[in-house]
Amino acid sequence: MYMGLTKATWIWIHSKAGILMTILVIIHFILHWKWIVCTTKNFFRKEQCELEKAD
Repeated sequence: MYMGLTKATWIWIHSKAGILMTILVIIHFILHWKWIVCTTKNFFRKEQCELEKAD
């Protein structure tokens, strides 16, 4: 027991936290996909790709 929680509870917390973080990373990639594509294109060619700016 650590901090009043059993090993099984810590394993459950660890698993759920890992799933939550994976979901958040996927959402982050979806929200920033245009930036990822634009930055990758800029890295491999001289032309500059510009993103639309939200006003």
